[in-house]
Amino acid sequence: MKHRCRYAAVNTVGVNHNWRYLIVPNPRFYLLKTAVYGAYNEDTGNKHPGEMKEIERTQVVNMFFKKKEEKKEKKELLYRENVHVNCESDTKENIIRKVGQMLVDSGYVEQPYVDGMVEREKTFSTFMGNGLALPHGIEAVKDQIKSSGIAVMTFRDYVDWDGEEVKVVIGIAGVGEEHMDILSSIAEKMLDDATAEQIRTCDGDTLYQILSGKE
Repeated sequence: MKHRCRYAAVNTVGVNHNWRYLIVPNPRFYLLKTAVYGAYNEDTGNKHPGEMKEIERTQVVNMFFKKKEEKKEKKELLYRENVHVNCESDTKENIIRKVGQMLVDSGYVEQPYVDGMVEREKTFSTFMGNGLALPHGIEAVKDQIKSSGIAVMTFRDYVDWDGEEVKVVIGIAGVGEEHMDILSSIAEKMLDDATAEQIRTCDGDTLYQILSGKE
């Protein structure tokens, strides 16, 4: 038994158009409307359109129009609260764990990433010269990165970094190719002697502006 529709699609093959009914130019809209109102749904039989249950309406709407996922808020690469200046000197491992914990607390990485940062130093020093160290995790903990970000600590006195003197430590977590982009950006700033000196000695707000590019 054929169900009669109040809606017909224009140029639908095999449909005998009846001009007493509304012609809908969009076939997808036609399918949605007829399904929602029970005219072309096996479960609804010959029910009057108004008798369709609300749950059926919801199911069909969801079938044709996928619910848009909420866009995740993209994190800033650096937040002001992750810039700590004039810090007390400490051991290299303790400093790495402190800056790593800042990345964890800000939602950039999971906790195992911090252990990966410490592990890297056992085989490869992240000292970059000019009083700068850029600790970051080993390849095995890359999957612990949720979003690219950095955390910064500067020190009143030099930190012993395997025999090298460090005054600026920037912990890094980079997703994919963003890792190299972050390293390059920081290295470029530190290559300029005047900027490097400013980074080593300036206040927190100024350092945040320099590294974030925000005035």
